[in-house]
Amino acid sequence: MNKRFIGALLVAGLTISSFVGSAALAPSAEAATKTFTLSITKIANTNLKVGNNAVFSGKVTPASKAKNSKVTLQVRKSTSSSWKTVKTIKLNGSAKFSNQAVKVSGAGTWYYRICNTSAKGLKGACSPAKKVTVKAAAVKASSGTVPAKYQGGGAKNKMSWSQYQKAVTVAKQLVAPLRGLSLEAQLEGVAEAVGNIAAGAKYGQNLSHYADPYGLLVLGHYTCSGTARTVGLLLDQLGIKWTHINPNSQTHQWVAVTYNGQSYIVDGMAGIAIRVSNPKVYPNGVRICKAGAVYQAC
Repeated sequence: MNKRFIGALLVAGLTISSFVGSAALAPSAEAATKTFTLSITKIANTNLKVGNNAVFSGKVTPASKAKNSKVTLQVRKSTSSSWKTVKTIKLNGSAKFSNQAVKVSGAGTWYYRICNTSAKGLKGACSPAKKVTVKAAAVKASSGTVPAKYQGGGAKNKMSWSQYQKAVTVAKQLVAPLRGLSLEAQLEGVAEAVGNIAAGAKYGQNLSHYADPYGLLVLGHYTCSGTARTVGLLLDQLGIKWTHINPNSQTHQWVAVTYNGQSYIVDGMAGIAIRVSNPKVYPNGVRICKAGAVYQAC
């Protein structure tokens, strides 16, 4: 086995000992050959996010030949064949290193290896690569101001931004089947969806968030003020303009919608949409009948 072939094996990261016994090496050649192994023995926390540190430990053997020498830590992304040196590490008297931190800068799969640069007989040799998976950095939920039209029930019951976002998520799911339908079908669909949820919820002004969409859609708490604001939230997901009738009062509350000269009451607590001449006046005592998708006075 000539020196050029031995050098090629070392560059490829293979140890000479892998071939002893399988190749016809003369005793003198064997005696002159030194076998060194480089390894990353540990990577602390291999499941990382962008911006975290990957922390490495490793060694070179035999220690007697490699102690106090230097190695380089190299990295490449799974989509690349090029290795890049990210750190030069000084080995201790036992030819080991530990707690060497390198910040990971991109999401995906990365491979790390150590390559020796200074120990005699090791130049060009590299350890087997170790895989590290890096996830994209978590995106912090943006904060904002909850529209005042959805707030109710006093200061202690105000929805936070995260609570509002949870209510919006449910609202979008509820209106998904209504997209593309006629306006009246959408109004009745919204009223029925809110009414059905209210039918299985708890009623009372002593309940938390009783007057806002978070209370009904997430907590299962409501009053007519909560169903009215919840109807409004669903209508907003469909792009339908609405008005809250009797907000913050101790009388019945509902939503009014006027479109192309036609007015409607959308009552989430009752679960119906009613075609009316004046949406600000509730048709108490008036018999109503189904008229198409919605109801109207008989």
